Amino acid sequence: EHPDAASINLRHEPGLRTWARYDDEQTELRFHFHHSCSDGIGAYRFIDDVLCLYHNRVTPDEAVTLRPVRPELLKQRTRMGRTWWRYLLRLPLTLIAVVASPLEFKLAPPRELQLPTFKRPEDGDLRTVVDMPAEKLGKEEVSRLAKAAKAQGVSLNDLLMRDTMVALKAWNERVSGEPFRGRLGLVVPFNLRSAEDDEQTVTNIVGMAPINVSAKQIDNPAGLLRFIAIVMRYYKRFQLAIEFQSVITVLERFFGSLNTFVGPNHCSATATFSNVGRVFSDSPLPRIDDRLRAGNLTLAVVESAPPIRPHTWVSFTTLSYLGDLTVIANYDRLAMSHDTAHEIVKCVVKQLRTSAAVGGSAS
Repeated sequence: EHPDAASINLRHEPGLRTWARYDDEQTELRFHFHHSCSDGIGAYRFIDDVLCLYHNRVTPDEAVTLRPVRPELLKQRTRMGRTWWRYLLRLPLTLIAVVASPLEFKLAPPRELQLPTFKRPEDGDLRTVVDMPAEKLGKEEVSRLAKAAKAQGVSLNDLLMRDTMVALKAWNERVSGEPFRGRLGLVVPFNLRSAEDDEQTVTNIVGMAPINVSAKQIDNPAGLLRFIAIVMRYYKRFQLAIEFQSVITVLERFFGSLNTFVGPNHCSATATFSNVGRVFSDSPLPRIDDRLRAGNLTLAVVESAPPIRPHTWVSFTTLSYLGDLTVIANYDRLAMSHDTAHEIVKCVVKQLRTSAAVGGSAS
């Protein structure tokens, strides 16, 4: 339990909490990062350092070398590899983003996830640590998904996003009992670290990319997959997620308040989607049957999830460890129960299994 539940007030405490639970069979370590302080890459690097330090303390004769860190780089964490010349060259993109993003949000906002009737939990229940529901796809299913994505000329990440959107539309129709009309939106974190950030300390160097689609687009899964692949390609090619900060700055300074566009009364995204990829793939720790070994401990399971915002009731993470693909959800406990959140995760995994079975052509 924690008296402030899932909230961290950076004015009064550091942006990190840790818990440890253990019995005779296993230990569970939980790290809670404030996203203003650390992105996913920083979080996993920090945890890797903790495991390495533990390993070196317990088994000093097998000590490993930690990743080098240069704290002085923290001062340039907002540069993201840009020079003044690059700022000037990107000015047209910045202007387009500043105008188009708020306009799109106002004219065609995404719809929030439909949820069954729910009784608000007691305050005491809210103080417990969130138990995030998770489901796994096995190695063979992951292999089929990867082959399906390659056969269609898209990335596995594109396919995961497409299936998440198809599943969320199906969920909305299941709860409401009628065809879905409107738009669904995923917010996708983008890693904005450049080569000069390889030795960066724990921090947040991430942009956000909104992917909004209509119900008609979702009804054509093949076309939706092509659309997502094109949009993601442009985001990567032109680093469009960098403009996330520009849009926020303009909205705050010239429109007076971000609440006009992304306040607590607005749904800024149906869900958040973050594909972490293979976690701890570059860890210096030794392995036993592909599992990381830290001293007398073996890392069996890894789970993580990004934060949520008002009216964005759920956030998804997909990650790979030991060849499996795990889908995990963080969820708003004031809006839904753990069982409902788990059902949503199962809905996404069911769609992924369908795509794996039919070669990526969602139905």
